[in-house]
Amino acid sequence: MAGTRSLIAAMMYPRVHTLNLYKTMLRLAQNLPGEHRVVAATTRIREGFRSGKDLIDNREIEEAQVLGHTMLESLETHLANLTVLEEMDMTPYKGVDNTVR
Repeated sequence: MAGTRSLIAAMMYPRVHTLNLYKTMLRLAQNLPGEHRVVAATTRIREGFRSGKDLIDNREIEEAQVLGHTMLESLETHLANLTVLEEMDMTPYKGVDNTVR
């Protein structure tokens, strides 16, 4: 239900909604464990929003906003999964020797 409301708000106030979505995604990315993940996520977010800044067609703007919401949900899920793995002390690659030989 909240997703529907936010999409309706996005259609009414696209610029404000887009900026809120951008800020929310950047804040969420800062919570990812590991500096590499934070940098990779923030770079992808910035590039994605930068590529859509010149959109004029309403249909393209709506599609970009739906894509943004999908990315936000994906980021939230990824963060939740990593948090659970950390709590269970099952982080990927923990204790694995990653040195190049």
